[in-house]
Amino acid sequence: MDNERIAELFEGLGPVSIRRMFGGKGIYFDGVIV
Repeated sequence: MDNERIAELFEGLGPVSIRRMFGGKGIYFDGVIV
């Protein structure tokens, strides 16, 4: 899944940042992983 699609899925939460982690992706909101 690409970062744009992930951001779309979490848009109700607010702005999220997506970082590469452990061969996958970590999704952060307000500095906390969700």
